[in-house]
This record gives sequence, structure tokens and C-alpha cells, in this order.
Amino acid sequence: MSCKLSSKGKIILVFSVIAVCVAIAVAAICMINEFFPSDPKQKAFDYVRNNRDELNDYIEQLILEHGDPDGDYYASFSDEYDGFKVTLWKRNHLIEFEKWGSGLVTNSTYRGFYYSPNDTLMGFQNTQMAFEPDGDGYICKYKNGSVDYEYTEKITDNWYWFEIQF
Repeated sequence: MSCKLSSKGKIILVFSVIAVCVAIAVAAICMINEFFPSDPKQKAFDYVRNNRDELNDYIEQLILEHGDPDGDYYASFSDEYDGFKVTLWKRNHLIEFEKWGSGLVTNSTYRGFYYSPNDTLMGFQNTQMAFEPDGDGYICKYKNGSVDYEYTEKITDNWYWFEIQF
């Protein structure tokens, strides 16, 4: 017994197979975006919320080993943690986790999150900034100088997202 398809049947079969493949591809893309968001801000929020206890343990150890509250403005210690560049700033013990940077020196964007022991807003590299409310977070815009803007938003107690554009 042989099964022969007419030309019309072959065309319907080909289009059906293509439609199923497209549906599977769309479903796969949706699942990937759900479980692996491409938005760095969302990635940071998810990472901090899902790893908060481990991050707090790491912070505690880092401050014990390298902290110096009477230190100068500059970084006292740099490290890497789970793919993040980590910098402990002596003054205030602000700790930055940077991962999503891009651009050239004169047109760069740095993104990440930071730990603020006093649960206060701080600027990139532990600088005092004149932040103003902006949506869910705070922004500081510059008209002159090397920085275009800096945005920060609270993730959870003591943890903040940052994005700075040079």
C-alpha cells in the first residue's frame, strides 16, 4: 500500500510543517526571555533578590577583611564575584557590582548594583550626587562635564541598581 500526496497535499504538508516549526521557535524564544531576561536592570533585580543571603554573607566577609571606614575616597579593594567586578569603596563601605558596561571611553554606559550599608542613595564610585525622583528611582543629570546622567533605583533593603552614562 503506497501513500501518494497530490501537489496540493504536498504544499499543505510543507506549510503545516513550517507553521509548527515557527510556533515551536516562538514558544522557545518566549521561554528564553522569561527565564533569561535580556534587560540588565531586570537581571540585576532578579539576581539580588534570588541571591540576597549569599551576597550579604560575601559583603560581611569583604568588609571584615578589607574595610577601613577611615580610608580615603579611592577603592580599597577590587574582586570578582560570580562574574561581577566588585569594588569596595573605603568611605561608607559602598560596594559596587558591575557587569553590564558598554561603549568607548567618551560614550560609555556602566550598569550594575551596589550595596549601601546605611541604605542610602549613592553615586557611582561612592560619590555624593544630587539625585531627583524619577519614576521608580532617582536620576542626576549633567549639562556639562563628562557624565550625562546617573540613575539609581532601590532593589531591596541596602541594595540598589545603577546606570551611568558618560
